[in-house]
Amino acid sequence: MKMSKLIVTVDSAANLPNVDTFGESDPFCIVEIKGLKGQTKVIDNDLNPVWKEKIELDLGPPLSPDDKLTVTVKDHETIGPDKLLGMCEIALKDLVKGGKSEMEVNAPLQDANKRAVGATVKVMIVYVGPKGKDTTDSSPSGGGGGQTMDAEDDDEEEEAFDQADGGGGGGGGGGKKSRRKRNVGGAAKRKTRAKLSTKLQDFQIRIRIVEARQLQGANISPVCRVTCYNQMKQTRIKKSTNSPYWGETFFFNFNVSPADLMEELVECGVFNSRRLRSDAMIGAFKFDLGMLYEEDGHVFLNKWLLLSDPEDPQGGAKGYLKICAVILGPGDEAPSFKQASSADEDEDIESNLLRPAGVQLRPATFTLRVYRAEDLPKMDTEIFQGVRKIFTGTSTKELVDPYLVFQFAGKEVRTETKYTNDHPEWNEELRMGLQFPSMCERIKFQMFDWDRMTEDDIIGTNYIDIPLISAQGDTGYLPMFGPCFVNFYGSPREFSELGDQYESLNEGKGEGVAYRGRVLLELKTELGETPEQSKEEIGDDQLLKVQKFLRRRKYRLHAAFSSASMISEVDAPVEFEISIGNYGNKLDESVPPTASTTQPTNAVFDGVHYYFLPWGNTKPCTVVESQWRTSDSGCTPSIFCTESWRSWTRTSRRSTWR
Repeated sequence: MKMSKLIVTVDSAANLPNVDTFGESDPFCIVEIKGLKGQTKVIDNDLNPVWKEKIELDLGPPLSPDDKLTVTVKDHETIGPDKLLGMCEIALKDLVKGGKSEMEVNAPLQDANKRAVGATVKVMIVYVGPKGKDTTDSSPSGGGGGQTMDAEDDDEEEEAFDQADGGGGGGGGGGKKSRRKRNVGGAAKRKTRAKLSTKLQDFQIRIRIVEARQLQGANISPVCRVTCYNQMKQTRIKKSTNSPYWGETFFFNFNVSPADLMEELVECGVFNSRRLRSDAMIGAFKFDLGMLYEEDGHVFLNKWLLLSDPEDPQGGAKGYLKICAVILGPGDEAPSFKQASSADEDEDIESNLLRPAGVQLRPATFTLRVYRAEDLPKMDTEIFQGVRKIFTGTSTKELVDPYLVFQFAGKEVRTETKYTNDHPEWNEELRMGLQFPSMCERIKFQMFDWDRMTEDDIIGTNYIDIPLISAQGDTGYLPMFGPCFVNFYGSPREFSELGDQYESLNEGKGEGVAYRGRVLLELKTELGETPEQSKEEIGDDQLLKVQKFLRRRKYRLHAAFSSASMISEVDAPVEFEISIGNYGNKLDESVPPTASTTQPTNAVFDGVHYYFLPWGNTKPCTVVESQWRTSDSGCTPSIFCTESWRSWTRTSRRSTWR
């Protein structure tokens, strides 16, 4: 059977309705016939878009007089489903008369209820009948099938290899081909595969389902199903979570020829076990084993799959699935799947992302303005002060050289280092490119102390969850916050030359027990572009706007102690200290002293179970006077209660109110 195709040139649209709350609609056009779809690019903020894009649809059998072309114009939504702007059906009976014909249509658009919306779309349609296809079949460069052209060509060549040795070529393969069309992930086009053997061999496919993130839906219980070569395996059900972790490995064993194996699909689907079967799918991703075989070592390691609706690939991302996969043949050594933690901040997520054809992510830029920091702890000994004076030319005793690192989705940008300064002013603007929406849900800030002799020390770590600084839906907004102070907590502030047993708290592992400074930050997100440079200085106009947030007010904290029981240390007097930030910490010389501690008291045994402090009817009280900037509402450092004993030696036994 000779092949035919339809060439649709989408010219423009006029008077489209505006369905966006802010700005104007972002229209794109979809053309569809016989289950084949093509799409134009998105035009931002334009109710009279001009596309002038050509879409080629390979029809296979010739057109019939009853065939119609459906043209749909939608508004692109970054979050949520795309909105309908209008649609129309164009009858193609006039194109069936000759072997090649064309028509130009300026069709009115209707809504879903077949009511006119007052908009029109202009298209040019060219039909290439079976006679015209004879020349294009023999030419490898004669036109294309849109986004699926490479995949179809690969399938045709593989089929020719399977049938016989020698003659035949590519001409007969196209006519006998009846296999379904396959959309495979990844943005790069694959090269033509080499000839594969038709001899039966033993193969094993290993697929490890690691985790999923940002699955759509509320109160879902996700389960992942993997289908390969008519075999289906399923993970355990995870209750009430949108970010499940499975860590399960499945084995698929086959005795097939390599040529047949490369044509088979692997489908990874995530379902909501609480829904009916017909409405349970959250999202899916398909790829053929040939794509996996072409990878180095025939293996995917920690690849992220962008899940989408197979029936509506333009509906956007439905979530992300992390997998490992490998093809093992006779004598092959199985690789070790790297155990990647879901909290691995160094993982470059975006470079490991596979996307199905038709699903696009928008480029975006995080812009972080880093103004200043304050209250940083001492991080060096005075022994190296002479060495530091040689390199920096200063003799200040502020023994800390701070810089800030901004991390997201495996990427990082850092400020310059401010030497010997515990109140540094950077006034830098850091920029980081990303793909939006991103599967990474946390922004990481780390403060470091520069060291020439040894590895840089971590002063503190803090995270900000993306859902806390953004919102979805029609009234939602992109990630943004500030300007405000971000507080850092970790190990006790007192510096020790012998190391700190609580140093891991500075890395964000566990809840910090002491205040270690704070940084004034401002974050905003911009869509549609990636940064040309990673950092620059903040302008003077922006610095003036921030000055109004730097005024200070005086505050007074009162605390009364009712009782203290179950005391573990009984061989020395015990006292309690209340601190907020550095205020109240009597070992910190940067703030004036206050009545922040209780009277040292020896513990008394109750005669049966435990020791307690005999305060009786006289309860100790403490007062901490402090000063905070007017922008600190909601960002004031935590209040710490510290228990000390043995000549007032500080320990990590601290209680926290935040």
